[in-house]
Amino acid sequence: MIQKYVLTAPFAAVIALCLGCSIKAPEIVVTGEKTALENQMLGRFENIESANDVIASTRSIDPLPEGYTSSSVLEAIENQRLRRDELDELKRQHLVGEANDGFLAVINSERYEKDPILQDRVDRLVAQENNDRRTVFSRILTLYGAESAKNDSAIRQQLVRLYADDSQAGTMVQMPGGEWVEKQKR
Repeated sequence: MIQKYVLTAPFAAVIALCLGCSIKAPEIVVTGEKTALENQMLGRFENIESANDVIASTRSIDPLPEGYTSSSVLEAIENQRLRRDELDELKRQHLVGEANDGFLAVINSERYEKDPILQDRVDRLVAQENNDRRTVFSRILTLYGAESAKNDSAIRQQLVRLYADDSQAGTMVQMPGGEWVEKQKR
């Protein structure tokens, strides 16, 4: 019986040694660089941080209008960024266009009229986007001190141009006279 343990002990040691050798501790290398995921996340919030600096630097001088907080402006900017792809697709399908007042408008079509699910989706997205645009627009007016209707109109026209210029070629843009045209490539 003792000999049995003597013979199995060396075999057990050899097996343990072999198993121990096959299990390798993970190699950890510290490079000081960010991972791809960290870079992506930091890039996503980079613009918001700069917007936050602008809001923070003017908060004590020029408070936001009633109902608007710096977090609501930053949230509006992030919401716009998150729904951009979906709105761009609706623009390419000519269901939504850039109106001449700086807001999005639904472009009535047979497809829109006959599909209540599509109608609900388009109406919801347009309302959310326009609400966020109002929030951002109010903050811009506060930052640039648009005390008069003349300043308000000039700033609004600049935003209308920015939104129209930002739209892709082939999307619908409303002209100052009210007619809808397809945006051409430049």
